[in-house]
Amino acid sequence: MKVLKMIFVVLLLLTTSNVAIAEDKVELSKQLMQVLGFDSMLESVRKDTAKMIDEQMNSIIGQMRNSFPNMPDDVMKEFEIAAQGFGNKISISWKPSEAARIYSTTLGDGLPEKDMRAAIEHYKTPKGQQELKVINEAATKMNAYIMGSIKQETDLAMRDFLREVTQIAERARKRQVQAN
Repeated sequence: MKVLKMIFVVLLLLTTSNVAIAEDKVELSKQLMQVLGFDSMLESVRKDTAKMIDEQMNSIIGQMRNSFPNMPDDVMKEFEIAAQGFGNKISISWKPSEAARIYSTTLGDGLPEKDMRAAIEHYKTPKGQQELKVINEAATKMNAYIMGSIKQETDLAMRDFLREVTQIAERARKRQVQAN
């Protein structure tokens, strides 16, 4: 019986120490994310994405007005509401909390505790802060390029799509007139 109690105690100690280690890594991941400026990065991505989507929706609405100049105002208003709803759904398609969980888990799984602690200390130093400044500047420029490219290509593709839709609708209207 004493052997069973000892085994139980040993298992309990192993389990609680593993939980403590896991909790330490989670806390270290959070600290590293904070030092790296992850929250501001997420907020920047969120704002850039929302701005791009808003610009896209406004561009699409403008292209619709040009493609269908005789569309009644009330119908155009319905389209604008539908387009904004579409854009809003895209804006909330990703959750910052899930992005943070993925990032934190990847840090915790990929880095040993001692490396995480060293990174946290390094990025608190003036040299580390300078490195983060350059890294964030590079990421901001890269993000601006990606968002700009997506916007430009979406504008072009939408213009071509609306031109095609207009032509299809016009052909359908002519066939209907000829059939009558």
